[in-house]
Amino acid sequence: FLITCHTCIEADLSNSFSLCSKAGSSKNYSIFQYEFSHYKAPIARFTVRCTKGTYVRSLAHELGMRIGCGAHLKHLHRTQSGAFDVSKAIRLETLCHLPDEELLGRLMTILDLTRLLQPA
Repeated sequence: FLITCHTCIEADLSNSFSLCSKAGSSKNYSIFQYEFSHYKAPIARFTVRCTKGTYVRSLAHELGMRIGCGAHLKHLHRTQSGAFDVSKAIRLETLCHLPDEELLGRLMTILDLTRLLQPA
């Protein structure tokens, strides 16, 4: 079941929307959460939880087209990708100054990473 971004916006982005890839084929994506957190003209801030492959830039563009003013992303900040979450990240400056024992405890082998990235 495919619906356009325009239809999805009218339905509060409650289910899924389709976007065309650069090759022109349609794909299904799901929006799990979409929330505007700030608006001060002409800047709006929103958070979206979505399936991988969702074109968030296209979502912003479609929203702008829908309300008749145009829109684009000024910033895009990914906070989670699969099992990886930015809240568990460590700054490079901090990493460079960790004691060897703690640094080794934070490293992941290629095998561990492969297992982590496998679909459940």
